[in-house]
Amino acid sequence: MNISLNPEEEMTPKYYSKEWMDEVQNTLANNSDYLAKAKSLTFKSQYLVTDCPGGVDKLVNWNLVEGRLVDYSIEGKPAPSEWRTSPTDGKTFFMKITGSYKTFQKLNRSELTAIQAVMKKVYKIEGSMAQIMAKMGPIQAMANVMATVPVEYEEV
Repeated sequence: MNISLNPEEEMTPKYYSKEWMDEVQNTLANNSDYLAKAKSLTFKSQYLVTDCPGGVDKLVNWNLVEGRLVDYSIEGKPAPSEWRTSPTDGKTFFMKITGSYKTFQKLNRSELTAIQAVMKKVYKIEGSMAQIMAKMGPIQAMANVMATVPVEYEEV
């Protein structure tokens, strides 16, 4: 049996894959409404996404400059990794957010807000809460744009 694939037909990227992060980076950079709201988003942050598909934790480093994701890295380690208990480098990172893959899915689907996730203790934010709260409007604007990026969620 011959199966022919259309090279122009692209697959939807998996959530928190390099391909998805590339799409997020491109989408943020090309959304002028968002960029107008996000001029104050110049910082480095970390997202620790626990219990990802394949039994890994993913540590994602974000480098934002005026709302643009200028650089990022994704690293994975078998779950539960030591990242869950390692101290946050508060000198390098503005904030660190920790939550499960399922929690991040719900946030990206707008089924849960960050405040609700914190109140339910399924999401942890580290950093200066006063500084983070001062940037919540632009951070939420970024989350709203990220939610528009096509993505495939995997079962965990």
